[in-house]
Amino acid sequence: MAQGYNVPFWFEVHDMCEDIWLALPPRMTNVHWLPQQILGANLDVSTIQGLRIGDIIPGFPRSRVGTHNGFKYLFNGTNVIPYPADFASPMALYHTTSVYHEGSIMFHVNYNAAAHAVGDANNEDNDIFMDWEEIGFRYDEHGVSRIDTNANRELQMTRAHCHWARHLLPNRYQPQNLSSIPNVATPYGCLGGKIAHLISLAAMTASPEDVDSVHHTLMGTLNGSNWNLPPQPAGHPGWVNRRGLIVTVYAVVNQHNDSNAEDLANWENHGVMFQ
Repeated sequence: MAQGYNVPFWFEVHDMCEDIWLALPPRMTNVHWLPQQILGANLDVSTIQGLRIGDIIPGFPRSRVGTHNGFKYLFNGTNVIPYPADFASPMALYHTTSVYHEGSIMFHVNYNAAAHAVGDANNEDNDIFMDWEEIGFRYDEHGVSRIDTNANRELQMTRAHCHWARHLLPNRYQPQNLSSIPNVATPYGCLGGKIAHLISLAAMTASPEDVDSVHHTLMGTLNGSNWNLPPQPAGHPGWVNRRGLIVTVYAVVNQHNDSNAEDLANWENHGVMFQ
C-alpha cells in the first residue's frame, strides 16, 4: 500500500451559517438540532455583500469572516501556498462538502449547501444526500480509517499512540477500544479518505474568533504526504454549536505538476493523510 502520495490540488474554505433573517423554525429531532434544507437558509459568509474580514455576523456572534475566506489555496504535494481568492488559474471542480457542528455531532452533505437545497437532485454530485447526515468512516484491508459519505459513524480503532482522533474529532467519535497489538505499524490505525472532509475537520478545530486561526491551521496542517495534526487548544474553541464550513477541492489543470479526478480519488482510497 502506497502511503507517500503527493497529489496537488486547489481548495477553498468558507464559513457557513444559517440565515437568521429568514426566521425559520429550528429543525429538531427527538435528540438534537438539524441544519436547514431549503435553498437560501445556509449562507456562504464570504458572499454576504458589505461584510469585511473580521466583521461579526449578526445573530451568530462567535463566527467571523476569517482571512481564509480571502484566499484560495494550492497544495502542491509538499506544502500549501495561499493565493488571493480571485486568482485565476485553470482548475477543475472535484468535490465539495458542507459541514456543521452541533453538540459534538458533525453533520455534512457532499455538495455546497449554500448553493443548493439539501436533497436537491440537481446539484453537481451524483451521490445525493437527501438530508444532512453524520460523518462516517469505512475501513480498508490495511486497517486504515477512511472518512467518507454513507459510512458508519462508529470509529473502531487506532493504535494506542495515534493522536489524530483526539485532535480532529469531538468526543462522540472517539474510539472506545484502542489496539493493544504490540509493535503494530502504519498504515494500521491511520486516517485517510475524502480530502474535503479531512480539511473541514482540521479547519473546524481552529477558533472562529481569531480571524487568522483557520488560515494558520490550514497552512500548518497540509504538509507533505502525511499531514501534521492541527493544534489542540484548551477547551476546543473551534467546536462551536451551529458553526458551518464549506470546503471545495479542485484538480490542478494544465500545469507542470497537475492532477485529475482519478489521481485525487486514488489518494483518497489508498493514501494516508494523518498517522
